[in-house]
Amino acid sequence: METASISFNEGIKKILLRDYAGAISDFTRTIEAEPDNAAAYNNRGFARNKLNDTSGEMEDYSKAIEIDPSDASTWFNRGLAKKRVYDYVGAITDFTQALELKPNDETALFHRALVRNRAGDYITSIEDFSDALEIDPALKSFFQGEDFIYGYIRDYVLAVIENTKAIKADPNNYLLYCKRGKAKKRRSDYSGARSDLTQAIKLNPACREAYLARGGARSGIGDEAGAIEDFTKVIELEPLSTVEYIRRYIEGEVGFENIDAESHSLEVDGAVQDIINGLLTDAYFGRGLAKKHLSDFQGALADFAILLEIDPENIEAYEENAKIKDALHDYSGAIADYSKIIKLKPGNSETYFKRGKLKDWDLKDYPGAIEDYNQALKIDPDFVEAYYCRGIAKHSLGDLQGANDDYNQIIEMGNQLDSEDMGDVEIFLDLTYFNRASLRKESGEFSAAIDDYTLNIQLNPYFCDAYSGRASAKFEMKDFSGAIRDCTHAIKMDKECAEAYLIRGKAKMELKKFKEAVADFDKAIKIEPNLAEVLIFRQEAENEVIMQLIRTNLK
Repeated sequence: METASISFNEGIKKILLRDYAGAISDFTRTIEAEPDNAAAYNNRGFARNKLNDTSGEMEDYSKAIEIDPSDASTWFNRGLAKKRVYDYVGAITDFTQALELKPNDETALFHRALVRNRAGDYITSIEDFSDALEIDPALKSFFQGEDFIYGYIRDYVLAVIENTKAIKADPNNYLLYCKRGKAKKRRSDYSGARSDLTQAIKLNPACREAYLARGGARSGIGDEAGAIEDFTKVIELEPLSTVEYIRRYIEGEVGFENIDAESHSLEVDGAVQDIINGLLTDAYFGRGLAKKHLSDFQGALADFAILLEIDPENIEAYEENAKIKDALHDYSGAIADYSKIIKLKPGNSETYFKRGKLKDWDLKDYPGAIEDYNQALKIDPDFVEAYYCRGIAKHSLGDLQGANDDYNQIIEMGNQLDSEDMGDVEIFLDLTYFNRASLRKESGEFSAAIDDYTLNIQLNPYFCDAYSGRASAKFEMKDFSGAIRDCTHAIKMDKECAEAYLIRGKAKMELKKFKEAVADFDKAIKIEPNLAEVLIFRQEAENEVIMQLIRTNLK
């Protein structure tokens, strides 16, 4: 049971670090030890989703529901998975079950509304959108106002209906299929979009817009190779002439404000080139994403590079570049891309934070990381993870007071929030207590450190390091029995915890239990043979054992 708890906790930490493959491995070990651990299945499903393993995540969520059908989050997660594979009936059922368990979950309402819309149930879709807004009026900013609810449904649905009628009257008009296909794509009906756009291409093999939209639809259903073919076709087609563009503009295929349809001026030529450039940048971006999804990282970088030559201010391309370079361990290159985004859009806290993490975790440039965290927090004073990472960076520089201040800020935020509103604070709170405890122990504040380790354990009773950390603080307070109890608990959770064996051995020495101490030091050495400190203590304990034997024989 204890081993399962450790691997589960490690899996959670790896999810936070976006190491999804590692998280899957940890949760798998948890499940092997505890086959009825519903939370492990649920979290493994989440990690599999991040690696695009749809069938795997679906199996995990279903198993979690079989074990514990009372967890609303598992029903919600499986609903999202079904939504992604266009199982709208199944998704609606799962979201409905999640809402029965958690009636005021505006997120589940929102996603059920989207699925009902895509399934053609427009009336109940509007009702769900309205209920979500009633629960959380702050969603208005996301919806861009209440009109978004009806516009989202009405605009695309009516576009499909109107073009369907027009196609019946004019079945050989490629432009109508193109329009309807693009409307379906915007509603995430990728299969329907692909069908219409394929028909448009059959009727007009030179229609760039149809290839571009079909590429997006193919990518939406996971056909990345097909998407690459379509995006490549957009790139290879000859540029439109001004006359051809004007003809298409008049027919309504493409649009550009204030164009003079009778003029062949340089101004019109420039307008046409802008449209062509827009098609090309979209094609290079789509093809780059498709190559990235197929792990062709160099091919993706090449496409994004060409895109940026055409559009040097394309923030999305710099963002994708940075992600790929980070994955390839080109951290300086990723930082350079984030720096370009910051120059183009300086008010985004997330970009400063991402750049800071690269400087912090990968390049060990702690002062540079702190500067970025500072800027992120200046833009967003409630950015919990930025406080957390800045605290760690300050600690790495020896700024214990600065690190303590950042950890205190997170804890204070947690004290001011209700449990339902904790959000990111809840994710980092137990680790914040652990880090602050380490600071206090390092500063000699052992009693305060013990208090923080205890709070950490209350929030996460399966965190082995918290027990061994508290044991070391108790040792310094000369509470040797308490230190032994904590180390024993840590060892039960993780039999490979060398630090716990070391601390317990030292505590046993203080209690004159030298033979038991030698046994603990031997176990620590077996786990970590190069720990010089253990060798020293073991020799001292062994000497005491020998002296005890000598004193016994002399009596």
